[in-house]
Amino acid sequence: MMGMRKCVFGLIFVVLMMTIAIGCTTSSSGTTTSSSQGTPRSTITASSGQAKIIGISFPQQVGNDLIISYDGNRRDDPQLSYITVIIKDGMTLNTINANGDLGTGPGVKPRANSVLTKEDVLTAGYDHIEVIGHFTDGTEQGFFDTMI
Repeated sequence: MMGMRKCVFGLIFVVLMMTIAIGCTTSSSGTTTSSSQGTPRSTITASSGQAKIIGISFPQQVGNDLIISYDGNRRDDPQLSYITVIIKDGMTLNTINANGDLGTGPGVKPRANSVLTKEDVLTAGYDHIEVIGHFTDGTEQGFFDTMI
């Protein structure tokens, strides 16, 4: 069962990375809009006018815990400063150490292949989750805006 679960999560990761790469467009005003699940995502202003690419998995719920895998080995990983996760109605969590722990402290870049986790923050129902990357050039980019 666990091997099957890893295979499914791996497949989801690959499909979402392709979706992120394909679903990003740049407007003539220099803002980048990322699309997820066929609906408009967040709009960001990037000084380069290009979408950032990092390796991050779709948020998962295990019990009431939030788990997000961060691969990191992608084109824009060296420019990533930290990741913010917004849960529910405004609970904002940053990666607070290289291990990928999520908390309310200052943002710290997670190391490649870390697992971003926060225990007991999700409900038995659906929770609204946003995942945002902050970069050294001052830009921010939304990677996920979803319900889990």
